[in-house]
Amino acid sequence: MSFNAKELTEKIQASKVQGIGKAVRELADRYSSNDNPLTFIIDDADLAFDPESNDIDRSSARWLLNFFVDITKRTNSANVILVSSNLSFPYTVSNAIHFNAAYFTNIIFIGELLPKEIWHVMVERWKLPEDLARSLIAYYGGDWWTIYNALQHLRSDLEHFNPRSVWSHTLEDEIVGCLDWAASMGTEKETRMRQVLEDLCAKGFAPLTRLHDPIAEHLASKYIGSVVKNTNNVVGLDNSLWHDAAVNFNYAMIPSKQWLRLAIGYSLAGTP
Repeated sequence: MSFNAKELTEKIQASKVQGIGKAVRELADRYSSNDNPLTFIIDDADLAFDPESNDIDRSSARWLLNFFVDITKRTNSANVILVSSNLSFPYTVSNAIHFNAAYFTNIIFIGELLPKEIWHVMVERWKLPEDLARSLIAYYGGDWWTIYNALQHLRSDLEHFNPRSVWSHTLEDEIVGCLDWAASMGTEKETRMRQVLEDLCAKGFAPLTRLHDPIAEHLASKYIGSVVKNTNNVVGLDNSLWHDAAVNFNYAMIPSKQWLRLAIGYSLAGTP
């Protein structure tokens, strides 16, 4: 029996992936119980299942994800948690390997700490003055890394500190670039992009009628926003936003960080 190089590579990859599946099933059978199923956590899942950034082929990635569906939903012998910092991950598995993202039982979105939690960090642990902590939260929300960078800027050059200088100097250009991208696809797309950005700025919430919204996909690819479902657990989101009687929707886009609402506002203010 002979194979060409591509066929041989695919068979080796399939064998490796199925070997992983066999090991996972054996662990689940050995250590899981009906009341306490074993939990597997896969970090950087976007890299693990993206054929563009990994040597895994599409069929093997899809097989492994479907295997996880089998041991979680069908046999209830384990839990699987996929962790990703890539806001486009749901699109990656849907578009790149044709996996049905609806199989995800729950998506937990944690963009930043809650204000009361970051307040505790700044005042109780970092010993910052309350007025300074309050101002930082007002501008940067609960994004502790951006707050930390702001403090470094303040420490090095207090006199010339500009709150906007903390985020990427290209960010506002990238937001305007999203409008240009939409405009290149026609007036309807440009209007839709502007509406989504205005909703993100004003409310931190933009309703979507479907998961695969090209406007939302593009914004997610730029890390400007993330798509969430009304059944998801979204830290810090006001659930009353879902109950808009005028619109029937199951999905929405939210800003990846609350301070991005300000960045979007500055960007839109500079466009016609």
